[in-house]
Amino acid sequence: GDGPQRSGGTPVVRTVPAAKPPAPQTSQAPTAVPFKPEVSARVTQLLLHMNDTVVKSISKNDAIEEVAPAEAHPEELPFEALELTEVLACSQQDLEGFLRKIYNTLAGGTTVQKQETLIYLEGIANHVQISDRVLNTSLIRLLLKMFRTRSTTTRELLLRVIGQLLRHAT
Repeated sequence: GDGPQRSGGTPVVRTVPAAKPPAPQTSQAPTAVPFKPEVSARVTQLLLHMNDTVVKSISKNDAIEEVAPAEAHPEELPFEALELTEVLACSQQDLEGFLRKIYNTLAGGTTVQKQETLIYLEGIANHVQISDRVLNTSLIRLLLKMFRTRSTTTRELLLRVIGQLLRHAT
């Protein structure tokens, strides 16, 4: 070894004195508070509430979500904008035809028509039946392809529509 050695060749081991414990503080040590069951029950009652055990929806929750609805202009749509109740009342065949009109507008309409269609679709996408239907058609593929657009307004609307669809789908 490189350090000091004893005459027999064994290294010298030096010990370091143990650190002294810190000096006691001058303040008084805390005293134990006696246990009172009524205080314990009240603290538990204040800390735990039944609302803490209930699952709350984050969708359309005004306490956490302040999204101003986009202003719709149905006169800009190249198809008749049906109310949600009318869409839900459509037969399967009529619903497919209606969604085809939406698809055709998004695929080949003007930028204004596309944006107005997205605003309209966002308005009806908060129903399970509509969300499930749109997510199981080629319309969702078209919405995803539309992200290639350079229009930030269209991208924002796409995100809002797809978010609504995903939130409400089963």
